[in-house]
This record gives sequence, C-alpha cells and structure tokens, in this order.
Amino acid sequence: MTSRPAAEGAGGTAIRPFAHSLPMRLLRVREALMQNFRPHLLAHGMSEQQWRIVRALA
Repeated sequence: MTSRPAAEGAGGTAIRPFAHSLPMRLLRVREALMQNFRPHLLAHGMSEQQWRIVRALA
C-alpha cells in the first residue's frame, strides 16, 4: 500500500493531517482532562457548560 503525499499549502509547505493538527491535539487533551473532572461536576450538579461559564466569570 502506498502512502498518500501530504497536501501542500501556500508557499509549497506540506500540510499535516488533521488528526495531527494543533486543534485536534488540544481537543484530545481537553477530553482527557475532563474525564477526571466530570465525576466532580456531576457530584455538584453542574454540567460542563455551566462549569465553563463559572470558570469564565471567575
């Protein structure tokens, strides 16, 4: 099986696959961290969305 060549962006630079992009990596890290916090939020009757608002207002 042959590998597909990377797409090229402006200036001829290779674009990395989305799975390895910064936004996807940040999403994975956030999800990994939230796995530890979800039980605590649920114990206090808070949703993730409510937690985001409280965190933003603090």
